[in-house]
Parts: sequence; C-alpha cells; structure tokens
Amino acid sequence: MTDLKQNIPELRFPEFEGEWEEKKLSDLGSYSKSYSFSRDVEGVGKVHHIHYGDIHSKLPSKISDINLLPTIKESKDFEFLQKGDIIFADASEDYKDLGKAIMVDIDEDNIIAGLHTHVFRPNLQAVSEFLMYYTKTLNYFKFIKRQGTGISVLGISKKNLSNFILGLPEYKEQQRISDFFSKLDRQIELEEQKLALLEEQKKGYMQKIFSQELRFKDENGYDYPKWEIKLFKDFTNTYSGGTPKSTNQAFYKGDIPFIRSGEIQNSETELHINEDAITNSSAKLVEKGDLLYALYGATSGEVAISKIKGAINQAVLCIKTEESKSFLLNYLKYKKENIIKTYIQGGQGNLSARIIKNMSLKLPSFEEQQKIGDFFSKLDRHIELQGQKIENLKQRKQGLLQKMFV
Repeated sequence: MTDLKQNIPELRFPEFEGEWEEKKLSDLGSYSKSYSFSRDVEGVGKVHHIHYGDIHSKLPSKISDINLLPTIKESKDFEFLQKGDIIFADASEDYKDLGKAIMVDIDEDNIIAGLHTHVFRPNLQAVSEFLMYYTKTLNYFKFIKRQGTGISVLGISKKNLSNFILGLPEYKEQQRISDFFSKLDRQIELEEQKLALLEEQKKGYMQKIFSQELRFKDENGYDYPKWEIKLFKDFTNTYSGGTPKSTNQAFYKGDIPFIRSGEIQNSETELHINEDAITNSSAKLVEKGDLLYALYGATSGEVAISKIKGAINQAVLCIKTEESKSFLLNYLKYKKENIIKTYIQGGQGNLSARIIKNMSLKLPSFEEQQKIGDFFSKLDRHIELQGQKIENLKQRKQGLLQKMFV
C-alpha cells in the first residue's frame, strides 16, 4: 500500500490505518546509568558488561544469550539493565557504528552497560523492539551523521540523541512490525548457522583429506599412488610484481587492473594502470586462472585463483604450475594458519617467494589432485550459494526497513 503522506509508511499491514504520530526519542523513555569500565576490568566475575566495541563488531541486535557478554572483576552495587533496555554506542571512529543500538532481550539481574554507552529505557508508549529496529533505518543514520561530533573519534551525546524524531504508530502496530522483523532476523540467523556448519564441514574435510585419513579411489575402485614429498619450487614457477611510481599519475590512466594483496579474491580492482606503467616498473602481468598468494599486508597468507587478467604488485606472488590449481588453492588455505604462525609470528616478518618456494608438501597424483580439487570446488560453490542466500535476506530486510518505517 502506498501513500504520499509523510507520516504513513509506504508498506503497511492492512489492518492498520491513519498517520503515525511524530515523537522525539525523549518523549518515549528515559536514560539509565552506564559505567565507564574498559577492557582492563574484564575477567572472571559474576557481572556481565556491554562494551561499545562489542556493539560495533560482534553483538547481535537483540541480546538473548548472556554468554555473549564478557564478565568483569568488579563487584559492587550496580544499577543493572532490564529486559527491553536499548544500549547505544556513543562513540566510534566512523559514522557507520556511531549510535549503533542493541536491545537486552533476557531477564537477568547481572548485566551492566559499559564504556561509551547510553542506556535508554522505553516507557509504556513504545515497544522496545520497534525502537531498536528504527535505529536500523536510513532516517536514523542520516540523523546520526548530522548530530555526531568530533574528528578522529566521533561521539553522540544523550542530549543530541534525545532529539531524534520518529513516527510512532499505535502500540499494536509497533508490536506487529517488531514481530515481523524478529521472524526475519530469526530466518537470517538460521541460514547463518547453516553457513557456519558448511564451513566447519569443509575444515573437517580439509583435515581428513590433507592428512590422508580420507582418500579417493580411481574409477576402478583402486587406491591412487602414494603421495610424494616435494618442494613447491619443484613444480611451480613464481614471481611477484611491483608498484609504478605513485607520483606519475599518467601511469594510473589505463585499463589494466592493478591487483594488490587485498584484492586477489576480487573481480574488480580500485586502481588501473597502463602499458607504460608496466614497462617502467616491476609490476608483472598475470592471467585469469593464475594462483595468487598474498605475501604481506592485512591479508597475508590469503590465496585465490585470479578472476581477472591484470598486473600485480610486490605484495602478491603469482604461482604458475601444471599441477591442479584447485588442489594447491585448498592446500594453501588449509596450511594458512600454520604458515602465519611459523613465519610471521615466528619472527620472519613478511612472507616471501623464497619461503613459499621452499615449503614442502605431500603431492598426490594429478588424477587424485583433480578429484580433491573438484570436491572442494563443489563444496565452495555450496558455501557461496548459502552466503548469497543470507545476503539476499539481509538486503530484503534493509529494503523493508525503509518501506515499513517513516
């Protein structure tokens, strides 16, 4: 149902009508006490706290499991949170997480709000879940961007937060909307659990296959030959690239994708260079289908089969081989944690072509490599489709949030 009136949502349940009433957040409740405990006080204790950093990064919109919250060593007379309280993060390095809100959805008397939080306790006019979902709308994000203050660290005060103006329907409609989005969140949660299970299954298969606990048979049901110990340099050719001078902007006016270590998984790159850039630098060309390995940077140890033809910089190693790339891709994924621990955390600094070339592995016959690679490719496709399903649900939710609130 569509209506041009400002205070009627574009999409609405048919049993409700009339305009939503305009209210300030301050009309719908009051603030309760929060505490300035930092991470330093976390430890074994009986009191759980909500830290603003956890609101930013890992806590769900509704806290229904107290085990998600760290405990603190402090013990005194606290003002505990109640079910239905909304906790706002009042500080962030970016607008994306400034003012981000979660809701307490459990009856516990041992949870407090911690550092950089505002606690809002709705009154009887408002459904807590309705208000929480309202903070996921574009109107709320625009408000936060207008009201946030600061430069390197942004903040939102209680006074400014209280001035947020929202449309408030009757209580029954608030509840209906809240129930709808709760069910949608539950659907997303269940699909995320399926994805996590698939990813755990893949880890289990990696462990069993690369330890040879699980082996494939040939087409006649016989065992494949024994795996041979080899060094990477025995069956690969490797090279890394370089970076054209950033001061020469002409180099960056081309159509050759410039693949940096954080982009080896991508089908597009931020930067593009031209032939002159390659001629006048150490940048090297790679083909679509080449195996790319991130030597350093935030993605160190990541590996991918290139989706595009382009050029690489010095932080990317191209691995060319006649062996199965899919097998090697999954082997390097399986060994990533061990490689990082051995060479980077072990004091070597960055990874290098020399380190990779001198790594040893047990290599099966090409036919068995192909079977292993195909097995993981099918599993990866299943994981990818599950991830797409979750992303589609999240996009649907975002679209509905914009249409079902004013």
